[in-house]
Amino acid sequence: MGIPQAEITPKVRDALMNLMAEVDQMRRELQVARERLANLERL
Repeated sequence: MGIPQAEITPKVRDALMNLMAEVDQMRRELQVARERLANLERL
């Protein structure tokens, strides 16, 4: 993320990892929603 490892505390690192995991999950959910929408539009 462009932040030197020495400047990140373990708690901040954990929080960033949790946020990145949430973003990944939201991207997957968005992709599923887009696929569902595309399927519905073809009906």
